[in-house]
Amino acid sequence: MDSNNSNWLKSMQNGALGEARAKAFLMNRFWVLERSIDIDGADYLIQRRLTRQNNTLSCLGVVQVKFFENDNTPIYISKDYIVGDDGLPRQDFFLLVFTGNEDDSIIYYLDAVDIIKFDEKNKDGTFKYYLTGAKLKNGKYQIVSNKQTLDRMENSLSHVEFIKNKSFIINKFPNEPIDTEAIMPVFKEPIDNWWGNIPKEFNRIKKSAVSIMNELSEMYENIRGIAIETSPMEAMIKAERIAYDFSQSYYGKWGIENSNNLFDENLYHASKEHLEKVELLRNDNLLDTFIALKTHFKKEFFSFLSESLPIDPNLIHTVTVEFDLVTLQIINLNQSYCNVADYFNIPGDLNRFGYIEVPDYDGVKTITKNKFEYFWLAGRSYIKNHKSNKLEDFYSDLDLPIFWKCMDKIFEMKYDDR
Repeated sequence: MDSNNSNWLKSMQNGALGEARAKAFLMNRFWVLERSIDIDGADYLIQRRLTRQNNTLSCLGVVQVKFFENDNTPIYISKDYIVGDDGLPRQDFFLLVFTGNEDDSIIYYLDAVDIIKFDEKNKDGTFKYYLTGAKLKNGKYQIVSNKQTLDRMENSLSHVEFIKNKSFIINKFPNEPIDTEAIMPVFKEPIDNWWGNIPKEFNRIKKSAVSIMNELSEMYENIRGIAIETSPMEAMIKAERIAYDFSQSYYGKWGIENSNNLFDENLYHASKEHLEKVELLRNDNLLDTFIALKTHFKKEFFSFLSESLPIDPNLIHTVTVEFDLVTLQIINLNQSYCNVADYFNIPGDLNRFGYIEVPDYDGVKTITKNKFEYFWLAGRSYIKNHKSNKLEDFYSDLDLPIFWKCMDKIFEMKYDDR
């Protein structure tokens, strides 16, 4: 067999292998359809499955599949796939790139936002983005968690559906022409009355109604802008001005309540911080690793706590975490209990509730640049009476501060110099 035939056969085998792996990966979450014609590589159309919550047909997403055998293998993606008519990256396009065989199989995932960062090339009269196996390896696009990647794809499709559905929302306040002088003919009969000119006064009232309608229409459009916004930060920027208007005295209690319901400054700052975290972790290909820390912590912490239920309210639960600053992998995790009097070096006198008064209920202490201690009073969590006989279930169901505070500390120590 000559080299050309050998290369062609190898390419066909690699393509088939990539398609098979991609379909198996996607079928875990989506309905998968194959496109009949494709000159750029294997394509799949995916659709979110119907559920009770999502019982209408969903929009389709496009998944292009590639396979590379070595670092120099060229990968071209048509720009038409990536950029929409509005010039923005499409949220319904995904790229899966496969490499390796059997035990060393690896998947890389990129969305349109990732792909537009690569160079463009004019290939055969069509602008395409140019990637290589080496760029994928060095770009930190390897899938760490299948579930998290599938979640992101599904969330993107869900967002696309929301944006498309906005165009079908009916305006509740149409700008219809209104004839304020329109009145039933019978009321135009020239008969005097004790009050005044009925057509004239009715016209005045109707003009007031139109004026109020216009004001409400503007208010409605402004409020609707918050309702259809998908960025919490942008929504809060819009809401701040509206909330200020509502808080004016002439709106009374109704305005104050709506002002409080529409605007939350904490949501803005929390969303901004969340976005910054995701971007930093994603750029370092650590997003899935970081998210997985919570599952690891839950398993380790509950395993330790469940052996001591019910937990003495005067015991401190300490957790010492050492982790790799580059990979965020946990190196050591040690847990212990300590009497609060000994831990804080305070008197052990009990108050009328049987508690020792403490300066802090929880906290984090830095030990080294990649090691810290978290402490908390695990036995002082409020437990409802009907759950007091099922303490293990109670603790396992709680989304305790210990999780996010430990994760926040890891993030802080990783990106302390940012």
